[in-house]
Amino acid sequence: MRIKIAGHDLAVKNLDTARIRSVAELQQQTGWKLPEIRTLVAENESYSAAVVTFLSMRDGGVSTTWDDVLDTNFNEVQVIAEPGDVRIAQEAPADPQSPSGASAPDDAPQPAEPPTEG
Repeated sequence: MRIKIAGHDLAVKNLDTARIRSVAELQQQTGWKLPEIRTLVAENESYSAAVVTFLSMRDGGVSTTWDDVLDTNFNEVQVIAEPGDVRIAQEAPADPQSPSGASAPDDAPQPAEPPTEG
């Protein structure tokens, strides 16, 4: 699966397929722990799209920040299924208006409230 954004054609990455360096950078920029990120991704399609976009860009060598990704319009992100790719339902739908691209296990910890910025 590929993602096209800001003139870049990149492989789609999620929390399970991205480099550790990219996931660590996501944690550092957000201040969130991995279980918190997994919960947000599982519960919020917008965060899911942002996490997939951030990780795909970072793994693809595109320097971006979490804030830059959050300021991206949904219609600027295009997910493209490659021939034989059956992950489209699991990774990210082709419709950028209903993104849900990062995977989270069913047994991910569920915090009482999402983390707040501050």
